[in-house]
Amino acid sequence: MNEVLARIPHEIKFGEVQIHRNLAVFPILADVDAEPAYMTLAAALKEQLLLVSESSESGTVPEILVANKANVPVLILDGEEMKGAKQNRASNTTVLVPAHGQIKLNVSCTERGRWHYDSERFSDSGVVMAQRVRRAKSASVSQGFRERREARSDQGEVWDEIERLHESMRTASPTRAMRDAFESHRPALDACLEAFGVVEGQCGFIFAANGRIMGMDLLSRRQAYREVHSRLLGSYVMELLTGPEVQIGAPDEKLARVFLERAFSGDTDAYPSAGLGEDVRIRGNGVCGSALVHEQVCIHAALFAQDTSRRADEEGPRMRGFQQRRRRFL
Repeated sequence: MNEVLARIPHEIKFGEVQIHRNLAVFPILADVDAEPAYMTLAAALKEQLLLVSESSESGTVPEILVANKANVPVLILDGEEMKGAKQNRASNTTVLVPAHGQIKLNVSCTERGRWHYDSERFSDSGVVMAQRVRRAKSASVSQGFRERREARSDQGEVWDEIERLHESMRTASPTRAMRDAFESHRPALDACLEAFGVVEGQCGFIFAANGRIMGMDLLSRRQAYREVHSRLLGSYVMELLTGPEVQIGAPDEKLARVFLERAFSGDTDAYPSAGLGEDVRIRGNGVCGSALVHEQVCIHAALFAQDTSRRADEEGPRMRGFQQRRRRFL
C-alpha cells in the first residue's frame, strides 16, 4: 500500500452519523487543509478560468482538451461530468490540471445518442456519474492502466450501466444521456440531499445504504469539498431513490472503520497522472477505486465496495468482452 494512503485510516475522524430513511452518511472531518491549494472544476468554469473543448474540430470520444488559465491548479474529480460540445463526457479519473497548463483528459461518453456540436466548449454538468456507473468505470480504467498505462475505460460497459440506470429509474432520454436521469428526479434528489448537509470541518464521507457500506470520497481541502458535496453525495443517492428500503436501525461507526481498513490495505499500482501527481489504483479486500497523490498528500480518494451481487460466471464473460468492446470505441 502507498505510504501516504496507508496513514489515512489512522488519521480519519468521523462526525455524527447522518441518517435519512435507509441511507446513512459518516462525515469525515479535518482540522486543517492540506497544501497545495486548488480550484474545483465548477468554480474554474464559472470564472472562465478553465477552457474545456473537443481535442480537435472532428473530436474523439475518449479524449478532450483542458486548458487552465488560473494561477492555481484545477481539480477535476473522478466521474465528474461536463456537458456540451459534441457529447457529454465524464472524467475517467481524478486529475489536477497545472496552473496555466494544458492537458488531454481521458473521458467516457455519457450521452450515447449525440455526436454533433451543441456548444463550442463544455460547461459544468453539475453531476458526478451515478455510483454504479462510476464504480464500473473505475474498475475498467484500472485495467486500462495495467494493460496500456492509459486511463481508458470500457466505453461499452459505461453505456450498458447508463442504460441500466435509466431502466431502474424509469427515465428516458432522446440522446440516452445520463444527466437526463438526474434531471428527471431532481426534486426528489434535492429533497433527499437536504438531509445530509455539510458539517463543520467536513472533507469527505463514507456512504451506507440498507446497512451496507457502498463507498467513500475524501478530499484534502474542506472548502473544495464543500463545493462538490452535493454532486458527490448525489452520485450515491440517485440510484437509491426508487429502490426498496430495508429498515435496519442506525449503522455503527465500526462498519465505516472496517471499510477503511479494507480499503487502505489492498494492493496498489501507481501511474503518472495526466496532470500533477500520481494516479494510485486500489484493488482487493472487496474494494476498488483510486486516489490522486501529489506532494505526499492524498488530494482525492474515490473508493467503492465491489458488487457482490453478480455471480462469478457473470463477471467472467463481462470482463472477457472488455478488449473487444474497447477496440470498437477507440
